[in-house]
Formats: sequence, structure tokens, C-alpha cells
Amino acid sequence: MEKDVFKKARKSTLTDLEAAVAVTPPPEDFVSGIMGIQLHEIRELGVMKDNMAIQHSGKGSSTKPEGEQEIESDKGLPSSYCTVMVNDEPVYRTRTKPMTATPFFNASTERFVRDWKATHVCVVVRDSRMRENDPVMGMVMFKLSDLFKDGSMATGSWSLQHGIGFGRIHLSFVFRPVQLTMPPSLIGFDTGTVQVKSININLYDKSLQGDVEVRLSTTGGYTKIKKGINEKEESSEDEGSNPDSLVHLPIQTRYHSALVINARNKGLFKRGTIAMGIVWLRDLVDNHHDGVIRAKLWKTDDFDHIKQNYAKPEESAVGNNAEAIGEVEMKVVFKPGIADAHEKDMKEDPKKQKSWEEYTIMKRKGLRRNIGRDGAVADEADISPNALANKVEEPSQMKHEATNSSGSLNENVKQWTSQQDNLSAEHRGIKQFKGVRTAEWMADGLKNAMMGLGHRKDRKETMEKEA
Repeated sequence: MEKDVFKKARKSTLTDLEAAVAVTPPPEDFVSGIMGIQLHEIRELGVMKDNMAIQHSGKGSSTKPEGEQEIESDKGLPSSYCTVMVNDEPVYRTRTKPMTATPFFNASTERFVRDWKATHVCVVVRDSRMRENDPVMGMVMFKLSDLFKDGSMATGSWSLQHGIGFGRIHLSFVFRPVQLTMPPSLIGFDTGTVQVKSININLYDKSLQGDVEVRLSTTGGYTKIKKGINEKEESSEDEGSNPDSLVHLPIQTRYHSALVINARNKGLFKRGTIAMGIVWLRDLVDNHHDGVIRAKLWKTDDFDHIKQNYAKPEESAVGNNAEAIGEVEMKVVFKPGIADAHEKDMKEDPKKQKSWEEYTIMKRKGLRRNIGRDGAVADEADISPNALANKVEEPSQMKHEATNSSGSLNENVKQWTSQQDNLSAEHRGIKQFKGVRTAEWMADGLKNAMMGLGHRKDRKETMEKEA
């Protein structure tokens, strides 16, 4: 049977090695490697307007008279470009192909992938427009564990979905493993959310127990200090039963960031950090719910030195004159990928606004339920509204909701807001008018310019652009 599969693959490849790659999945022992992706072309690219397929000049149906050749370039056609995202990070952008329904890109890029079983790739096609924000024409999303199920190479055409346009994009993928074995904590996502499920403080000097509060923050380029958390005992209830009780800290630079536990004096006139504990996020495993982390609280004269030097939680603090005055026990989970907690930071960063828009589209279309290696079972808070709406409601539940008029008002407002967002994303409703879209583009440009005046200096952009 294996010989027949090889012979079939050999007919469409140039060498025996290429045929072997096409029918051999990546090894289970070496999950890290180089992923290559080539964007060939898009066929029959067009824009949907009023539920009609606009493929030529934007004036009429996509159906053409018999014998008429397909128009490949015209003034009304989209000027498309592609962006490749790996694990929610934009890594590559092609050049813009102006006004054509059959853009040929023939562009390729390679990226190191830490774990091909957990990695997902999203190819987004946008339309470059004058005096408008570039709308999403469509996207395709892949889990490498599904793509390389039967071989280390895949080529095919996929339909563009979840945008204002349509078409079929032709792509090729290949994965070359490297002989490298890393611990599970080092093969995770760089972007994610730290969820603090419980925290328990134990101070050696019991007289300070009631005078100290804890505040959590993160080091790194993007995350701001979040609200403080008072001391809490571990709850015996199910941790996922009340997602609102969790603390969500968004992270975009996970492998050089740390979770900082600040023990501070309570009161109006005695504020100040008296001790600090550090948990480096490189020690966490993605979607690992069973781990309990213990970190010591260190009292020192140089807290910056502690935050800038790596040490395991069970080790002594780096530097001299550090005294342990207590211990913190926490249940912490790192959830891979962009989440709702990233909204504020990403909307304030002009370089991340498109990534946030793409995330909202994927979440609305139910594409965010299988993120990471163990992401098949998602938290209820992470499931998209569309996915929840697909569940069949029991008649008794429907009857109860009908009688609860006060609660249904808020639900109706949320439903109306969600419906308007869906229409706007598809350039329907009020967004169907170009003047509205131009006004939004001007407002966004002015807001970004104002934020840029006082914006902190971020790390250099890592997205590669086609030369």
C-alpha cells in the first residue's frame, strides 16, 4: 500500500526525495523545524456587493455571456496583497498587485516553527484602497497538524472566506524538521494571555499579613500594569466556572517577559514596594492547567536588578542583599494566541490594529476554538458567539428566556451591536457608503498620529516584506 502511494506521488514530482517528502509526515520526536510557504496566485478574485459577485468593473453580476473571455484587469478590480500570520504574528507581506482579478504573486518565505503540532497559519488577502482602510477580501486558516497529516508537503487551492470578496488562492507548504529537542515550555506561542486563577500569600512575619496587598504586572514591551489583587485563598469550585474572577494579562513578547508580583504597603501614605517575586513566562507550558507555581518574595534595594535577570522560582534572587520575606503560591495558565484581553494594547498600536481586526473576524466566524496543541477543548469564555449560537436550545430554556424581559433587553442590545459589527465588516449597512469609510479612515489616521506623539518606542517590526 505504501509503495502504491509513493508511486502515485512520484508521478507528480521531480525526484524520489520530493516524492518521499510528499507522503511522509513530519517525525513525532522532532517537532521543531523550518516551514516554507509559497503564495502562487489567486484566481477569479472579486468583491461581493449587495449579495452579487462583482468580478469585472464592479457593475453587474459575475455571470458573463457565453464565449466572452474573462477580464483579468480593469479599473474596478481589487488591488490585492497577502499577509501571512504564524501563531497570530504577522511574518510576511507580498507586494500589491494593482487592479487584477488574477494576481500572480509567486512569493515565498520561510519561518522557524517551534512545534508544528500546535502551529496555525493564516493567509489574509486585503484590498489596497485610496482614502480607505484596506478591507479584508478573505482569509484561509490552517492547522499544520491537519495540513501535514499525510505528508510533509502540501499544495492546493482554497476558497477565500470571511471577507468582502471571493476567489481561490493557490498555496504550497513544506516542512523540514531539525534535529532539536526542546522542553515543552520553550516550544509555545510568543503571543498569549496569562490567566491567574488563584493566589495565596504567605508572609514569614505574620504581623505584616494584613498590611500588604499584591499587584501583578508584566515586563516586556506591550503590557501595562493591571489592577491589584488582594490576598485570596484557593477556591474549591471549578476554576472554569467563573471566568470573570480570573485575572487576564495580555502578552505579546512572552519569552523575554516575566510575571511580577509586587508586595506593597496598604494605606494612602505608606505606598511603595516592600518585596517582589518573579515568575518568568518561559517556564510556563501552554494550556497547562495543573501547575502550581511557588515564588519567593524578595526584599532588596535594587528591584530592577531582579526584574532584568532570569532565575527559576525555586532559586535565590540574582544579586546581593536580597532577603526572602515570604512566598506566593499561584495557579497560572498561559493561553496561547490573541484574546480579548489584547484589545486595548493592540488598538493603541497602529502596527497591530490590522492583526486585531483579523482576530475579531476569526472569532466571529468560529475559527478560534482550536488554538495551540491542546486547544481542542476551549474555555466557555473563548468560544465565539456564533459557535454558541449553533447549540440547540431546550424548549424550557427558550420559555424561561421569553419571560425574563429585563434580561432580554440587554441581550437584544448585544445582539444588535453584534449584527451591526457583522454588517460593517462586510461593508454592508452604513459601511456600504464610501463617504462613511473615508471618514473612518481619516478619524483612524488622526487618532494614530495623536497616539504616535507620546507612544513608547517599541521593538523593531519583525514582519518581512516582499522586495
